[in-house]
Order: sequence, then structure tokens, then C-alpha cells
Amino acid sequence: MHKCASSWPRCNPPQRRAKERDVSRLVILPLLALALALPVQSEPLGAAKALPTLDQQAEQLKPYKQLLQGALQNGLNGGTLAAMAACQLMAPALQSNLTSAVIEVGRASHKPRNPANGLQPWMLEAHRDYLQGGDSAPRQIALNDGSVGYLEPIYLQQGCLQCHGAVLTGEVSDFLAANYAADRATGFAVGDYRGLFWLKTIAVKTPQQ
Repeated sequence: MHKCASSWPRCNPPQRRAKERDVSRLVILPLLALALALPVQSEPLGAAKALPTLDQQAEQLKPYKQLLQGALQNGLNGGTLAAMAACQLMAPALQSNLTSAVIEVGRASHKPRNPANGLQPWMLEAHRDYLQGGDSAPRQIALNDGSVGYLEPIYLQQGCLQCHGAVLTGEVSDFLAANYAADRATGFAVGDYRGLFWLKTIAVKTPQQ
């Protein structure tokens, strides 16, 4: 996990917002270009196609995790707020660009920053186990529609405390209030279960012969 840089230098809000936008553009554009160039699975699951293994789904999820972490690390060159701005823009863009008709990826949490990243029903059993301190190994879940889900738990690292900890700077609090009115993703300590990385391999029904 990344190690956060020092907090944003003192400047007035318009200057700070302009700097956030400049840093975010420098971070996002090359990473989005890379995301668009990545191959995605083009064949749906069907009766004649073998189900993906846990290791295969882990590999398919790696680009999303690596690109998101890269956006955060590069954003930190401009300070904590630049990293937050990069994450705000990059996370949904990556999720959209790495999702296809047969693969979906994302993050989910019981305490999401973005309400769109709440837990889905198929994640709940594994989530409860992770939350209660059970086995932290990734899980593969067969879904009722024939799709296959994959989950990896996220645990809070030291560098994440500036944005997700119990004590936040005034600038971070102001950013959250302005950009995430329904934010619930604070109050964590190092090592706390934070949520999930997830991937779903979609089953597409083929016409009957």
C-alpha cells in the first residue's frame, strides 16, 4: 500500500482546486489510456465454457487494483488532497473502462465513501466473515444465475489513515464535506477490515439449439 505524503500546502481554495485538477489530469489521462488498452474477456460463460478458477479471477482483477493504486501513488506527489481528487475521478473511470459485457469489477464496503460502492447481496456472507475476523483468503462464489463472483478483503494500511482514520485534518474534512456528503468511510484504525475488491464473471445465456 502507498505511504502518504505530507498534507496539502496552505493556499486559498481556488488555487488549491486548480492544483488538484492539474495533478489529477496528469495522473488520470495516462492511466486511463493504459486501462483502455488492456484486453478484456470477450467470451461469455456458457454450457461449453469452463468456469474460471479462483486464480484466473484474481489475475483478471489485478489491473483494476494496480491502476487504482498507481493513481493514488502518483496523486500523492501533489499531497493528500491531490490523491483524494485523483481517487474520486479515477476509481469510477477505471471501473467503467475495465468492465465489459462479461466482466464486472469494483470495490464495496459496509462503510462506503461513495454510496454506489455499497455491498451487493451476493457479497454479504463473505463480508460478515471478514468483518468478524474470519479467514482472510480470497473467495469464489457461485451465483444463482450461473455467474461467478470473486472477493478479496481490503485491510486499512498506515498510509490510508489521513483519509480514512479517526482524526482528519481540516482540509481533508472540508474535501469530504464538499465531495462526499454521505461519507461513512472514516473512523478506521490500521489493520481494520475496510471492505472488498470484487470481480464478477457474467454468465450469458445462449439461445437453445
